[in-house]
Amino acid sequence: MEFKEIGKRIIQDLLASLPYGGGLATEWIRIETDSRIRKIEEKIGKSPQPPFENYLLEFLRAVEDGKLLPDLKFRKAEACVILLKELNNKSKLAQPNDPVIEYNECVKIIKNKIKNEDTKVEEQLRLVVYELERKDLIHKHADANSLLGFHAISPKEYFFCRTDSIFQDWNPQEDAKEIVRFLINSKKNSISIEKLDAHFGWGPRRLNSAIAFLHKEKLIHKDYNLGGIKYILPRIRLSEEAHFFLKEENQ
Repeated sequence: MEFKEIGKRIIQDLLASLPYGGGLATEWIRIETDSRIRKIEEKIGKSPQPPFENYLLEFLRAVEDGKLLPDLKFRKAEACVILLKELNNKSKLAQPNDPVIEYNECVKIIKNKIKNEDTKVEEQLRLVVYELERKDLIHKHADANSLLGFHAISPKEYFFCRTDSIFQDWNPQEDAKEIVRFLINSKKNSISIEKLDAHFGWGPRRLNSAIAFLHKEKLIHKDYNLGGIKYILPRIRLSEEAHFFLKEENQ
């Protein structure tokens, strides 16, 4: 640490120890943090191909802003977000098990993205898969003959409605609100997913994510399990909770 930085820390500690000085020290640290974030954003903005740090920064912000479930905090954050991004971007329909990423591909993803790590790639992957499985985000397809005990990973039913706000240009929670508002204003309690898609024009990839959010939050009746050929549900039927959801979101 440079002498300038050491001196700054000493002054901040002295301020914090003085009566009424704690607020000044906190504000000083906040201003410095905001300045560092702006510099990161400026650097990212100048790059024609946004680096992975952009996704990591957005992920951390989303956790802080409450856009993701509060338990989405990882002890291997960078590597976890790398695999989350791959699973999210490779999906065609936002269905459970879409896509399936094989073990060897997972190794390549981690190896290509994470540099200067003392831990072996296989060991990192084992810990990352453990974290994602623990957070109920992925399926781990078991294989007793594999070194790590699995041969592939794939997303679970609520994976996309929990991660799309980071990796896509839409927010499943906001889309769910639009669906509920449309049905209530149309005085409809239920509708087929095909008609819903015809109205919004989002396509299965985006619409399935919003439907999964409605299903997860019990805003629709769980008449069916998620999963299908094109859409994850054939139709939806609003629950009583949906009316409260719309009112609470508008407050």
